[in-house]
Amino acid sequence: MNKKFSTLMAGFLLTSAFASAQILPNNLEQATFENDKVTSGEYIILRDLRNDGISNDDLALTATLNGSTLSTKAEALSAAKLANAVWKFTVKEETNAAGTKSYTYTLQNKTTGKYLTFGLDGTLTTDASKAGKAEIGTEYSSIFAAVGNKTDANVEFKNDGSGILYLKGVDVANALALAQMGNVVKVDGTGTTLILCKYTAEQKADISKMNDTMGGEGFNLTSAGDKFEGNIFKNGDEYLNLKAFEVAANTIANVPAGTYFVVVDENMPATLKGKDAKLDKKEEFEAATFVAVDPLKNLNINEVPRDKGKGFWFTTVKGSDFHFNTVSGQESKKDEIYVGNACFTVINPTLLDETTYQIYADKARVLKAADKDDQIAAGKQFIGFVKDQDVDYMITNDEDYALTFKATNETLYDVKGLLNDMDAPAIYTIQFVSGEDKDGVSEYGQWMTVDKHLSQGGLRLASVEEANEQDPRYQFVVKEISDYNKDTKKYKKVTFANRQSGVEVELSLFKEGDAYVVYTTDNSNGWDVYPEFIDINEFNGDVTFSNGVKLATTKIVLNPVTVEDKFASFVNREEGAGLVTFALAKNDEAAPEFYVGAKRNTKGLMTGEIFSYSDALDAAQFELEKSKKFVEVLNDYMYVKNGRPVTSVEKDTVAFYTYKVKAFDADQDNMYLKWGSKFELGTTGLNFVIKENIDGSVSLIDYKDATGLVGNSLTVADKLKDGKTAPWTTASAYDLTTLLSEGLKTYMVEESPLVSLEAVPQHISFEAVRGGFMTMDENKDARLAIANEASEDLTFWVDTVHSNLNIPSFYITKGGNFLYNAVDSANYYAARKNYRFNLENKVTGAAKLIFKAGELVSSDTLRTIVDGKSVLVAEKDNAPKKIKGGLKNFQFQIVRAEEGSDEYVIRKDGQYVCQYNNYFYMKADKSEAYRFVIEKQSAPTANEDVAVSEVKVLAGNGNVTIAGAAGKKVVVSNILGQVVANTVVSSDNAVIAAPAGVVVVAVEGEAAVKAIVK
Repeated sequence: MNKKFSTLMAGFLLTSAFASAQILPNNLEQATFENDKVTSGEYIILRDLRNDGISNDDLALTATLNGSTLSTKAEALSAAKLANAVWKFTVKEETNAAGTKSYTYTLQNKTTGKYLTFGLDGTLTTDASKAGKAEIGTEYSSIFAAVGNKTDANVEFKNDGSGILYLKGVDVANALALAQMGNVVKVDGTGTTLILCKYTAEQKADISKMNDTMGGEGFNLTSAGDKFEGNIFKNGDEYLNLKAFEVAANTIANVPAGTYFVVVDENMPATLKGKDAKLDKKEEFEAATFVAVDPLKNLNINEVPRDKGKGFWFTTVKGSDFHFNTVSGQESKKDEIYVGNACFTVINPTLLDETTYQIYADKARVLKAADKDDQIAAGKQFIGFVKDQDVDYMITNDEDYALTFKATNETLYDVKGLLNDMDAPAIYTIQFVSGEDKDGVSEYGQWMTVDKHLSQGGLRLASVEEANEQDPRYQFVVKEISDYNKDTKKYKKVTFANRQSGVEVELSLFKEGDAYVVYTTDNSNGWDVYPEFIDINEFNGDVTFSNGVKLATTKIVLNPVTVEDKFASFVNREEGAGLVTFALAKNDEAAPEFYVGAKRNTKGLMTGEIFSYSDALDAAQFELEKSKKFVEVLNDYMYVKNGRPVTSVEKDTVAFYTYKVKAFDADQDNMYLKWGSKFELGTTGLNFVIKENIDGSVSLIDYKDATGLVGNSLTVADKLKDGKTAPWTTASAYDLTTLLSEGLKTYMVEESPLVSLEAVPQHISFEAVRGGFMTMDENKDARLAIANEASEDLTFWVDTVHSNLNIPSFYITKGGNFLYNAVDSANYYAARKNYRFNLENKVTGAAKLIFKAGELVSSDTLRTIVDGKSVLVAEKDNAPKKIKGGLKNFQFQIVRAEEGSDEYVIRKDGQYVCQYNNYFYMKADKSEAYRFVIEKQSAPTANEDVAVSEVKVLAGNGNVTIAGAAGKKVVVSNILGQVVANTVVSSDNAVIAAPAGVVVVAVEGEAAVKAIVK
């Protein structure tokens, strides 16, 4: 009989046939002690009710805890009550100065952790907060002795069936009694005799809990010291990775029922991976490798006689190499290894301790003698030890020499090593390097990401052939490490969070060279990863993600990534960065098959439904109106600070802007992309996140909220027809099947910078393709002049604005006058029956382009005359600073009519410069845009009677006039040297405000002069 306690597992307790039956007396025995001296230990404490030894009539001391209420009883012991009946019985022996010994005792319930405690008035304590200490206090006592008065303790408790315990520190009757009446525990004048007992029934361990050590995928077996010759579970510093399987009777032909330890290696069938995997097929059994009793190798010493089945070593055997026959006369012999040698039973040797194990085999066959061929049944043999000449050996032996093991994770990687030593997120791409030899679906070489499949509700793990390491969709940040093992001093679990979606997966890792073997945890058990797969025969070349592979025991490489841009893979355009078209093509090298457009009328694009068009001329141009603020997806992360992993107060950040997609059309100012029952242009549009995909296409994602970008994405519809079908349908932004399909993709075509006139200040002429030149007439209207070649009168100065954008804008000036779309002036005067600024001076005429006198104070501020007053004009109104808005009416884009053409058109705000009866105006129809050939010209030699070669400075009332300095930098300062103006003048007759008194005017390339301002 094993003298140690055996654990009764919770699952066994609930399902065992003994769950409601009493377990006395067969499973208990009275504890015995050397020289009858009771020692500390874990015991079941009984009252021998009939004085007949251990019997079913006896009462056991039990305790349960419900919240803060402690319940202590004297009741019949059943399997269901066993966990409540184990007590840590502690003996404290002390010797005073006179040499007198005293003996006191405490009883701490193993399950609740609370002491058997009474108030000093003898009342049993039910308040758990009062039962947490071993002491004689001012209100409570949990100290007992074997003698009855208040203070004496000079008698030892004897476990001979006559021992009584007495509560110390109380003045009332103090003998501990387990009363049958009412099952109460109390102290009274007589007490009851108590017996310390051990539980002896063998309790089979729950092997699933062993496997849970590595997330359902196995464990290492370690024992005290692990320094045994022949240790099958450890080779040098490397531990053997094992996974335990229970094989039921008659499940696999000729394989006896029991527990089998499968070696987790390359031979382990994939079907044995996963928390719920079962070993129930012959082909699986034959493919796997097992730990087994070696029937040949024996220590051959007298202490462990070979003919008794003792002293045999252990080995590993492939399943197909076992001998399976048990027919009489055909049993294993010589060097054959019977399959029963790998059949073990695992028990818990310590009561209520599910973390320790002993292992024995009782079906093994071994060679009886080294010089014989016959094998014998070894009987019940534990994995045990023996010492010979100061060397410990791991061999088969009796129960008294059984080794006690723990299921550990010695081979697991300390995931603390994944963290940064500075306050920065540890970010990785994860590439699979397992599955190289798999037929069909395989993760090999693919990159982990997330996917949304029609067959499942939420996001799931997937893997793809190609990945952009800067795309957060393929990046995982270490959010947390956990499960610190004090013995190994390792953190066992790491939680990776996908940076874009926030999907988390908790793993344990085993390092193997430069790679890691994945073990799932309780939070990821049963998880699959869905690889990208193309079955040419069945799916006609389409990409699928239909079949998953077990994430457990896959092998991965973690590639550290330095995030260079938190906006990476998301479109982040400068404000006003030019127009775009949406082309639908198979890839970035194929010609577009369709373009996104809308119906048109004589005024331009129409609101309403959008369509797919095969002709690029029907493509609509779009502006992308950028949100004022960017959106952030935030992830927690950990880093190592002073050797300790801590969660940063900072966040790992993925950022993106949203855009309203607005059709470029002036007559319909609010034409935004949206969809409900159909895709259309309307007055209110959706907010889109525009994500750049690895193939150069873009995904327009309907932005809902920042939680992982879970909205729908626009995907190209099937069976497009020119001008008849909508270009898009919708799918999840994480639908990889659609994203990686062979169908058409959406490509966002930016206007090339080559489309624009070179963004430098210069003198140019605008020669109309149909003949003539643009000029400024005597009324400062923009007119078409009949001429054959450029002259000084037909030369303009253009200065850049927004030159940092893809398509810059220009100020087009002539002698201090700026080309201006007079729509505001036309509306103002038309309301007063004055149509001076309308074509043909008619109310129905479009607003003309005129030239308006002004001075460019800076690139974003113009001084001009409004309502007869000198004012500053900027992009937006700023009343406190007396600044008016509307500067964009002076800014024009000069772009090629088609890419590669030598002809230019002038446009602004979705309209193009057109011509009617020699006057210029703005219209949205590009087909009517007036085309110009632009040539650089030399600076005029004369301009409004001011010689350009001779710069003049004229002082006026509160200003100075600079003549002949167009395009030059001018600095005006007072006599104290304080600068009052610093600008590049765009006119040859620039007026600059200046304070009264003496000022110094410095013109680029000229000597500084003084002037007196009145």
